[in-house]
Amino acid sequence: MLKGCLYPIIGFILVYPLGYILINMGCPFGVTIVLAFAPMVIGFFVGDAQDKREKAEIIESRGLSEDEVVHVGSYVGGHPSLDDTIPLCHAYKKGTNLVLTKKLSLTEVSGSEIPIADIDNITLQDASTIDKRITAGRMLLVGVFALAWQKKEKNEMAFIEIQWHQGKFDHQTLFCFEGDGAFKRANKARNQLIRICS
Repeated sequence: MLKGCLYPIIGFILVYPLGYILINMGCPFGVTIVLAFAPMVIGFFVGDAQDKREKAEIIESRGLSEDEVVHVGSYVGGHPSLDDTIPLCHAYKKGTNLVLTKKLSLTEVSGSEIPIADIDNITLQDASTIDKRITAGRMLLVGVFALAWQKKEKNEMAFIEIQWHQGKFDHQTLFCFEGDGAFKRANKARNQLIRICS
């Protein structure tokens, strides 16, 4: 939430002074710039509050609390009944099973049950990388020395792996988190899963 709030706030900080200066200079576009940007900022905050309210209503309609529904990232693979990936996957305990759902609607994915008694372990893996690249600005600024002054970019990625068995087969069902704070979000989800399955 906080990171998403920063973009409209930064935009407002940049656009508002420009609009103010243009208004003081007598330019009619200054008012237009400020008035055009204000609904975007208001819409962002109203939309975010509405999404949270809808999420709470959906969870409550299932007879669950927010602590019982875990955002587990994107389902990557490893479940014997699921062939396709599931972006924005959630999981919750239903009876003696852990059930996977699509997005926030909590629409159960057919055949996605994992018997809690068959879960052997829930592990966390970090797959973050640091990429180095040469930017055009650095190349123009320092020429060939830009080769030594490459921009470092961290691509964060973390995985949750649910290890479980069914009959004579062992399964490793994998979920992926990407972006800033991926490892932290994956760790939080893993801990929630462990609490639910205990």
